[in-house]
Amino acid sequence: MKLFISRFSVMCRLGMSEEEVIDAFRQEKFPELEMTEGYLPGGVKVPLGRVNVPFTPSGSGPSRNDEMISQAVSQIADVITEAKKRFTAERVGAVIGTSNLAVSEVEQNIVANSASPRQLCYDARLSRIGDLSGIFRKMTGCGGPVYTVATACSSSARAFISAARLIEAGICDAVVVAGTDTLSRIAVAGFESLGVLSLEPCLPFHRSRSGMNIGEGTAMCVLSHEMLGDRSTMLMGYGASSDGYHISSPEPTGTYAAIAMKDALKAAGLKSSDIGYVCLHGTGTKLNDGMEAKAVAKVFPDVPASSIKHLTGHTLGASGIINEFICSLVARGEISLPFHPYDSTDVDPVIDDFNLVTEPDTAAGRPYTVSNSFAFGGNNAVLVTGPCRD
Repeated sequence: MKLFISRFSVMCRLGMSEEEVIDAFRQEKFPELEMTEGYLPGGVKVPLGRVNVPFTPSGSGPSRNDEMISQAVSQIADVITEAKKRFTAERVGAVIGTSNLAVSEVEQNIVANSASPRQLCYDARLSRIGDLSGIFRKMTGCGGPVYTVATACSSSARAFISAARLIEAGICDAVVVAGTDTLSRIAVAGFESLGVLSLEPCLPFHRSRSGMNIGEGTAMCVLSHEMLGDRSTMLMGYGASSDGYHISSPEPTGTYAAIAMKDALKAAGLKSSDIGYVCLHGTGTKLNDGMEAKAVAKVFPDVPASSIKHLTGHTLGASGIINEFICSLVARGEISLPFHPYDSTDVDPVIDDFNLVTEPDTAAGRPYTVSNSFAFGGNNAVLVTGPCRD
């Protein structure tokens, strides 16, 4: 079955709309990550991929995630309306990926309502991983199945797979796919406690890389079996696997990540030589980059590949759909390939060799793209995207 991706809304460090992100790539003017206090003890500053979405929490009211989702919906409201008009609202569903929903509001609530560190007050209404679905239904008027996927950093890539299966099963004609996560001290300090947070701008696959940076963002699109307007691409195929190796560390040989890539290619009816670009998960940690290099070297050794985490920060549950957004821009020929701003001789010589993009103005030789998303617990998801075709 043909699956069309119609229009993206996006808010991340690179820009607050599709047009702003395209402009950043064309001018090669990328906003630097912001050195920020308040997320680690002792006034330590950490680079974060912040976005400019003002929000004042109001007790148990909406979260900042809700505000970002609302703004994202407004960017593609016409496409959502067209889907409901063409298929009826009952045939339009939604799947939202997240891993960090409302955690910031929970933190603020605990601080505000706790008389002392020994008397914590927790308002359960603020921790609403599933409730985002109900709020999203009200925002969009989708009458079909609406639910939330939370598989850590592969959440919004998994949301694409869930949406595709809803359409393939005949349950929906169109599905709004979204991913969202906002910054929180728990996430930043949590990755610091794991020893994988960098206090400098991250350098994925570099010989001197010291860890990841955290970011935030929201992106959204409509997946359907018919094209809905302009700026469309196609979801050609998808693959998924599970390492079953460790709660947070990836399986070091990249075997199961490679399986997900191969399955996605097979589903798309393509060969590795058909692919023009691989958007890597590429967090900048020693273990993740080492594993992904092995997997990519097995499946796409000659295909240009790069990460965008040094540009956006790791947006956690939103990273899969933001990667997919970048892949769609490449597939449509809107931007040159994201590149790593260091010399090729600085690529870590220990990791397996593959075609990492380190030069600006690199073009994809072919229009088909691959997006990798890997998560805690070895939850792997891979998407293949291409231009629209008859």
